[in-house]
Amino acid sequence: RCLPHDARNRSEPAMIPTPSTERADVPTGGAPAVYGWDAVAGVVNFIYKKKYEGLQLNIQGGISERGDDRQSAVNATYGANFADGRGNIMVYGGYVNEGVVENDGRDFSRLDYTSLGTTQRVAGNSATNLTAAQNLFTPFYNPSNVGAGGVFVIGSQTNRIINADGTFRAYNAATDGYNREQYKLLAAPSERYTFAARLNYDVTDSINLFGEATYTNVLSKGRMEASPMRTDSALGAFPGNGGFYPIEFMVANPTNPADVRRLANPLVPAAVFAAATNRNANDAISSKDLSFLLRTTMFDGGTRTIPTERDNFRVVLGGSMDLGSSWKFDAYYQYGYTKQNQSMSGLANLYNLGEALQAIPDVFDYDNDGNVAEAVCVNASARAQGCVPINVYGLNADGSSKISADAIKYIKTSMSRYSKQQMHVAAANLTGSLFQLPAGPVQIAVGAEYRKEESRDIFV
Repeated sequence: RCLPHDARNRSEPAMIPTPSTERADVPTGGAPAVYGWDAVAGVVNFIYKKKYEGLQLNIQGGISERGDDRQSAVNATYGANFADGRGNIMVYGGYVNEGVVENDGRDFSRLDYTSLGTTQRVAGNSATNLTAAQNLFTPFYNPSNVGAGGVFVIGSQTNRIINADGTFRAYNAATDGYNREQYKLLAAPSERYTFAARLNYDVTDSINLFGEATYTNVLSKGRMEASPMRTDSALGAFPGNGGFYPIEFMVANPTNPADVRRLANPLVPAAVFAAATNRNANDAISSKDLSFLLRTTMFDGGTRTIPTERDNFRVVLGGSMDLGSSWKFDAYYQYGYTKQNQSMSGLANLYNLGEALQAIPDVFDYDNDGNVAEAVCVNASARAQGCVPINVYGLNADGSSKISADAIKYIKTSMSRYSKQQMHVAAANLTGSLFQLPAGPVQIAVGAEYRKEESRDIFV
């Protein structure tokens, strides 16, 4: 039984060494009795070679006509009989390297397409929907409105772009759209190492014992477009406030508690501050607030990288017996596991983002550097932990980000996931013919199986 490589029970047939297999059968009728309840629709049964002798070497390589998707493979299979041919041992070792194919390298995947028809549908009965149906498979360029400079909610105005000079305007898909697809991969580069061994021995003419072991290690490196960084929704820095964060604060002088001042975030452009209102109404001073959604293109590489390492191990011990008169019995025990380590870079620490957005001018010179005009984080605890104010308010005139390197270092983070699936299987099967009918024998297949599967995921 192939091992699942994730919690959804998807198998990894690539760990089966092709040169070691004799054939692949696809039985259907009676498969659940022999192969378990999840074989209702049939199974693919890989039959290993049992008497292989010799050494087989295979080296191959290839490249697409576009000059990408470079692939190379090298493997060796060795087999030998022993004990006057009653036993056989076979070992395999292989390496496969598959190159990258970028979305940008193909016309059909380089742009952020959607279905034109889905954009034309309307509610109710309308001739427009006939046109929409005819255009269902017509591509329509539909870039994301969330780009490097972000889109803001400023007062009652939504989907606003902040210009380099601090003014703002409505989003324009033609000039402001972010093409996500050009940063993705059609095929991620990967490396795979596979080692396998099989031993079988005929104890008698009717009894055969066998053992199998397989190990596969796969390394891959995926890539996605830059991550959205937002203040709204459950994935935002201010989910409880509807995504709105304050840009005004009442702050007391640490040396004179009676000196309480209303301070505004000095990084917010004057035009934006003037148009902002108290959308959230969550504090006593009716502070102005904003909400935004932007891409972390300012992080290293401007994309998210997703390195993954997966280990598969499987060992099987079993045997079969010919009982005579068409009756056969087989049984086996199998243990296997799949371990996976996966990480994703280019993400934002939402807690740190929330602190970095709440900034004031350092009128009380908290850091004792004599500069009372610079921006500092309003939360004293956050300041003590290295909080750096972040300027998300548009891009520079050359298209670069206004977010400083220190602010990037403060908010940038990554996510790691460790998962492991284990499987124990013990099974026994009995097959044979009960009696003859004019059309042929009446056959029966009876099977019993014990299976224990475990899965765990740890996110860091």
